[in-house]
Amino acid sequence: MYTHAMSKWSLAGGRVGAAVFVLLIPRLRRLARARLRNERPGHTLQVSALVNKVYESLNLRVLSMADPEHLFRICARIMHRCLIDHGRARNARLAREAAVASRHAVASVPNETHLSLRFGLDELGRTDPLAAQTLKLHSMHGWTVAEISRLQARQEWRVRKDYEFALEWMRSYLSGSVAA
Repeated sequence: MYTHAMSKWSLAGGRVGAAVFVLLIPRLRRLARARLRNERPGHTLQVSALVNKVYESLNLRVLSMADPEHLFRICARIMHRCLIDHGRARNARLAREAAVASRHAVASVPNETHLSLRFGLDELGRTDPLAAQTLKLHSMHGWTVAEISRLQARQEWRVRKDYEFALEWMRSYLSGSVAA
């Protein structure tokens, strides 16, 4: 059956025609189901959508096939790429949503709290400049401990200790325990 489809394929100049693709659909659907079985539960891409993406991708290419198995290996590779692209797009969307949510959360904090944090950070900067810089980079700019340690040319354990100290100092300052 697939050999007949392959001969039609070569007669069509290497492009997948609808008549040829119809013969391939049952096996491609099995392949797509197998691929989706390895994905996380609740994956939003369906079997039919994955097969359609393979069809679109194959129609954009002129391919010469050695045998039917070669075709299915190419289809599996296309499905794999589609799943990766779908996951990357999902992760990018979630990251954008999280960034928007955090901006809204910061915008909803009262101005007095912003001022208290600002004054506290300034006071900490006078007491321990490296701890203040560490707190600011980690909490406000999202830097990792490794990135901060490279910037400050210090060991990671020391940066972690400064961060913990700065957090505790700020808690004390905001609760009114630290004399300004």
